[in-house]
Amino acid sequence: MTKTELARDLGISQPYVTKLVAQGLVMLGKDGRVDSAATMELLYRYWSPSEGWWTKRVGPLGQELRRRWRADEATMGI
Repeated sequence: MTKTELARDLGISQPYVTKLVAQGLVMLGKDGRVDSAATMELLYRYWSPSEGWWTKRVGPLGQELRRRWRADEATMGI
């Protein structure tokens, strides 16, 4: 997955992906491609998207993040 594909999949801008890379929340391989599995875990644990993100159209990675966060909320009774 490229950074452009990640931006599209998460429904965020490319400059925001660059910011997430700088923050260490998007892991890149030696070839410059996004390590999807590592990035998923980092975003799941440490990313706090804006409220508006929850209503945006997202791809599979974004949907999986939402599913996991909602499952956590249900488990915690939030």
